[in-house]
Amino acid sequence: MIETLQQLGHNVCAQLHELSFYFSDALLPSLQQVFASQSFDCIFTFNFIPPVSNIAESIQIPYICWVYDCPHVTLYSDSLRNSCSYIFLFDRNMQQDAVMHGALHAYHLPLAINADRLASHLSLSGSRDTFFPTTYRHEVSFVGSLYEKTTFERRGVLALVQVYRLLSNPTY
Repeated sequence: MIETLQQLGHNVCAQLHELSFYFSDALLPSLQQVFASQSFDCIFTFNFIPPVSNIAESIQIPYICWVYDCPHVTLYSDSLRNSCSYIFLFDRNMQQDAVMHGALHAYHLPLAINADRLASHLSLSGSRDTFFPTTYRHEVSFVGSLYEKTTFERRGVLALVQVYRLLSNPTY
């Protein structure tokens, strides 16, 4: 995404942080320092990170995130309702659920790739037929695995969502 934003003419200040828990405030001091020392038009992350949304809300700049995980438990955070948050979700049902839970700016946006980077990683060059041989030419392709409700139930994700709902909103 950094490459694409730069190709579009934007100046990007990348902040890379290891994030072991999306609700952790551990990254707040370093981010607050960055935002105090420079001016930004917006904040962008992959997936919705409630503490980042809260920082953006406090300094009144747009927070843009592109959610590619499903289910994504942070969408049950009260920060979802922050007016600065612009949330783009690849899963249409998850987008509708975010709106039902109070997201002011939640939109459906399918997943995408950086075709130039993919071609360079695959060492492909030349005509379109070199990159897309006729034996593999399709309008739509799916690479990955489908998620199943039972898979996430076995992993306890649904229980985590319920626990977080109770902790963040005791009257729920």
